[in-house]
Amino acid sequence: QAANTARIGSLKTLNRLTGLTLVEGVAVLDDGTLLATSLRNGVVGPLTDAGIDKRLSLRAGVAANAIAVRDGVLWASTSASRQTVGYAPDAKIVSKLIKVDLATGKILAQFEDKRPDRRLADLHAGKEDLYVSDGNTGEVLRLTGYQGKLQVLIPEGYLGSPQGLVENADASALIVADYASGL
Repeated sequence: QAANTARIGSLKTLNRLTGLTLVEGVAVLDDGTLLATSLRNGVVGPLTDAGIDKRLSLRAGVAANAIAVRDGVLWASTSASRQTVGYAPDAKIVSKLIKVDLATGKILAQFEDKRPDRRLADLHAGKEDLYVSDGNTGEVLRLTGYQGKLQVLIPEGYLGSPQGLVENADASALIVADYASGL
């Protein structure tokens, strides 16, 4: 047990950004630039000393829950969020997976399956496919070859609250963290 409580390494604060609240997702570009989502403001972009440099701004009440970058393209899972400015509980907002041009912030494609209780959350940009969890149903969905339709990979009833997703080294297995009792 001593090995589990022993200190290893160190943590050093590099920068503090005031006024930046509810950061939900982060991704790192090849050049080391850190991208983040502001759940509160519904924006995604590089972190600067002033906060987030908006590359993507979503409609009122919609937040990007998770982000990933692959081949110079930003992928984001979006859904209505009561923590986001402009949230309206009666609004008809469909949770989506979006593909965004990093340079312009232009949405290149949107993927959804119209299930009314869908709340796309964590995602992983895998070697061949993109994976996204559903925080409401416990499902994990796959976008095969980064195109086409979202398909259920792990159906409802197997996981309580799928969170972090990652492939193993040879992309032959998807590893999913599950909060069995939810958050």
